[in-house]
Amino acid sequence: MMDTTDDKQAAEERKIHYNKNKGSYSRRIKRMPKAFQDRFERFRKVGGRQWRYDYEEYELYVCGEACKLLAALPTASEVARFQQSSAEEREKMVPSIGPVHSGNTIAAAIALAVCYYAEPALIPRMHGALCPLVGCEKYGCYGASDAAARERGET
Repeated sequence: MMDTTDDKQAAEERKIHYNKNKGSYSRRIKRMPKAFQDRFERFRKVGGRQWRYDYEEYELYVCGEACKLLAALPTASEVARFQQSSAEEREKMVPSIGPVHSGNTIAAAIALAVCYYAEPALIPRMHGALCPLVGCEKYGCYGASDAAARERGET
């Protein structure tokens, strides 16, 4: 399938946007817990510049929201209570959480927070935030990697 002019223009706009904001992105990542820094390092290594242009901003938003949950909710059970709460209750529980979330962004942030409380070392291996929409292989999820296949005994 050939790229259309609109696709090429959109790709160029994402590249320009990323290059304009990459310093800010890197500073935000450095303020996150090490497990989240490792997550970005892995995605950047696997996906290269194209991952950065296409997905890093979204991943950064979701991971940032997960970190807000971790800061405000001291246990996994509190995160679970947050997950079951209404939007109004959530805003009271974590006032800093962004008001605009798709079902995907809040679900991914919650999953990352729960994982962090259970086993922080697994954060780099968790599915990427946009994986449900673009697929694991395209996003560069660990589960689609050769290393994961070897762990499963598939190679």
